[in-house]
Amino acid sequence: MHLFVSTLHFYDESDVAKYRLQLQDWVRGNVSRCEDSLFIIDEVDKMPPGVLDGLKPYMDFHTTVDGVDFRRATFILPVSYTHLTLPTNREV
Repeated sequence: MHLFVSTLHFYDESDVAKYRLQLQDWVRGNVSRCEDSLFIIDEVDKMPPGVLDGLKPYMDFHTTVDGVDFRRATFILPVSYTHLTLPTNREV
């Protein structure tokens, strides 16, 4: 299991290109060692725009990318809903 927390690892919006490359290298390297890798990128809703684009080649419909098979890798991208206000009363 591999964990990234967006607010910890991707905090500077001016470094999006660097973060995208780091994310790609991290995912590619881990899947190269274990095809059944599990990746959790927490608080993905707080990630600077463009960083998550780095995962697209690995989650798209490809047999391999750069000689690595990503079809058995699992990506979990939870979002934080703490900023939402939920209604206290429900009409039935």
